[in-house]
Amino acid sequence: MAAINGYSDVVSSGVQTLITGGIYSDPTLWYVGLYTGTVFSDGSIGLDTEVEFNPAPDNNYARLQINAVGGASPAWSVPESAPNSFKVSNGSQAEYPVASEDWGTITFAVVMKSAQNQLAADMIFGGALSTSKAIGVGTTAVFLTGALSVTTSNN
Repeated sequence: MAAINGYSDVVSSGVQTLITGGIYSDPTLWYVGLYTGTVFSDGSIGLDTEVEFNPAPDNNYARLQINAVGGASPAWSVPESAPNSFKVSNGSQAEYPVASEDWGTITFAVVMKSAQNQLAADMIFGGALSTSKAIGVGTTAVFLTGALSVTTSNN
């Protein structure tokens, strides 16, 4: 359903920390936000395009927590490695709460290191869904097992 590629503040800050002799800690909690607008190639996001701002913050939306590999469900799968690439996906079904208001047509998913912050620096990866999905009142956004994937490449 979604292949998420691109910008990674976590990778950038991790490399910077290691090069400068610091101690780096990986995030253990990851949050997936749903967007009705654009995530730009430089990692910036249209802050007003995340579902919670469209139309109001009382629409029963919250970013979905996906735990690190080996954590409680839902968690990321064991990574798949190939020459010059790396892929991880949701290891179990990941389901949002039932929408109490219209969330709009979801076009992008963004993996964040924060449940609430609206800063581009909190964005880890982001990308367009392969198929947009309208979420109306009484419906649920769901990523079936393996449908939400993060792929990196050093080509």
